Amino acid sequence: MSKWNLLRGRWGSGAGETDEIRIDASTNTIQTIEYEHHEIHSGSSYHAEAKAAGGSGTKATITFQTPDTTKYIHAFIHMVSNVEAQYTMGEGSTVTAASGTTLAALNRNRNILTATVVISEGTTGGDAAGALTQGATVTNFGTMLIDERQIGIGKTGGEDRGDSEWVLKRNTVYALEIESQATASEVSIRIDYYEHTDKH
Repeated sequence: MSKWNLLRGRWGSGAGETDEIRIDASTNTIQTIEYEHHEIHSGSSYHAEAKAAGGSGTKATITFQTPDTTKYIHAFIHMVSNVEAQYTMGEGSTVTAASGTTLAALNRNRNILTATVVISEGTTGGDAAGALTQGATVTNFGTMLIDERQIGIGKTGGEDRGDSEWVLKRNTVYALEIESQATASEVSIRIDYYEHTDKH
């Protein structure tokens, strides 16, 4: 007989906020979800995407600043192009003021209205917490090129996704950009991220 039924888990910090650990009826294995999935349920996971179409040199760009707090941004980047393209992710980037527009960060739990803590960078009308920026001019990708790669071969295009999670540096400007290198191009860049304060 399984002893999983003797275990209890805490779902809150208050008195009595515990419950039985759930197990699968067929295999008696403990049931869990990935932490990233949990962050969606809790309303701390966000999505934003920028797209562009045109000739060679067309760029889709997302820029933002991380907050100067211990609530860290855990990011996954995904980029797509129908032609050969160059992807760059810079840390400590320099962005031209008022050169882009506001890019909403959608809470991935559509029943929760909590706004993101990231700060737009290079937005016309001024930068503010609660959004990112799209289409801003990046004058310098910064002191650290976190990621830089070609995607697509010739005119066959390509798709790529960072398999690893980036925990971004606090109080730092980041620039994500994909630039096409052929005509009749369509490019897009997406960031999915969750906000988390370390427990220890």
